[in-house]
Amino acid sequence: MRSKPERRGHLALPLLLLLTVALAAACSQPAADPARPDGVVRLYLEALKASDVPAAYGYLTPELQQKCNESTLVERMPEFRQQLDASSVIVRRVNVNGSLATVETTINTGGRDVGLLGPRNGNGWDSTYQLKQVGGDWRLSTFAWPVHWCEEPRLLQTVVPVKP
Repeated sequence: MRSKPERRGHLALPLLLLLTVALAAACSQPAADPARPDGVVRLYLEALKASDVPAAYGYLTPELQQKCNESTLVERMPEFRQQLDASSVIVRRVNVNGSLATVETTINTGGRDVGLLGPRNGNGWDSTYQLKQVGGDWRLSTFAWPVHWCEEPRLLQTVVPVKP
């Protein structure tokens, strides 16, 4: 015959397992919805974090793709990955106005330095993503964190004629 403490211990493991599963389900985020502007932002950032440049590139409007080619994104991927690996993104607000949308986010760095921008107020900074519908799909129409520009800034070269 089992004593009462053994029965309680026997029930504790299933209850602990049930609590763990419930907490994990409550903390997990739903899958990003590509039909929503904030879903496209999340999918774009997830593609960059996974170094899936073709997928990330596909979330750009054709106009933005003309300003940036895939090979440049591939070359700059280590810089973006450093920032993405050290940060999390929280969507604060989504504004949709017809075929245009704005997704306002907070980039949380937990106080870590994540490259050029570094932390603001010790924890992060705000970033706004502009999107527009292309063929019924939401696409990023401007660069935002972590890709603030595609091409590396180039110094202007001035040719000064030399007089003999």
